[in-house]
Amino acid sequence: MKCEFNTGDIEKISGILNCTPEVNDNTWIWKIVNPENKQSLILTLSKNIQFEKDDVGCLISVQTLYGYYELHNPIGYMTFEPDEIIFIQANEKTISSIIVGKQSTCSMYANISRNLINKDFKELDPAILLSVLQLSITEAILNQ
Repeated sequence: MKCEFNTGDIEKISGILNCTPEVNDNTWIWKIVNPENKQSLILTLSKNIQFEKDDVGCLISVQTLYGYYELHNPIGYMTFEPDEIIFIQANEKTISSIIVGKQSTCSMYANISRNLINKDFKELDPAILLSVLQLSITEAILNQ
């Protein structure tokens, strides 16, 4: 399953991030600036990207002062009120995500075991607790 972003999705993302994207063909670019600390990031959503011969899909990328992050072929996204968007990629074994906030925040989790989000949090090693807590809210999309 792949997420096909439509006009409604773009409007929803823009509303959460409180900014209007630049549009270039099948690409939307949000330039987000935190007015308090001047931190900024650029979120790009591109459709119809040719990954391999028979693999055309979407690409989410985030560029910050600290790095560049990509998520290929997200299966969906969620809004995490009041001000974050979670883009999710998953397969049978793992989950990856990019979380972007309107305060120019960005987190990325990659190759997290799907089994972990169903475990009792008290049993988890503290080193993995943050990723599992963040990704556990995506369970509704993962179970579709």
